[in-house]
Amino acid sequence: MPELSILPKSKYLLEKGLNIANELTTLTKNYFCPTCQRDIPLNARECSNENCKSKIDFNTLKKKGFYYVHFNVKKVLEKNLKSPSIAENLLSRVHLRNNPSPNQDYVSDIMDGKAYQKLGIT
Repeated sequence: MPELSILPKSKYLLEKGLNIANELTTLTKNYFCPTCQRDIPLNARECSNENCKSKIDFNTLKKKGFYYVHFNVKKVLEKNLKSPSIAENLLSRVHLRNNPSPNQDYVSDIMDGKAYQKLGIT
């Protein structure tokens, strides 16, 4: 895992964080050439770009972060939005947004901030 990576260190932890562990939704790691940024099939020994032909070492690509993770965002959102706890939390936020407390003199949510309120999002 590259030093500046914000991804969890394992596929399991990423799936757990997205709440999709043991689901049909799968994460796929795709590698790309550090020279030309072309996707590299897992069985390749060199880049398929005729103008590049860089030698491929998947361990080096992994260590240096020359990959991206692909998953079905729609399925993840659908699954998480069906969760009762997430639905309750979203509903309470909508309720708070529509019925702000007039005596509240502190910021309890991003929506309470003056900068957010200036956006005019309702």
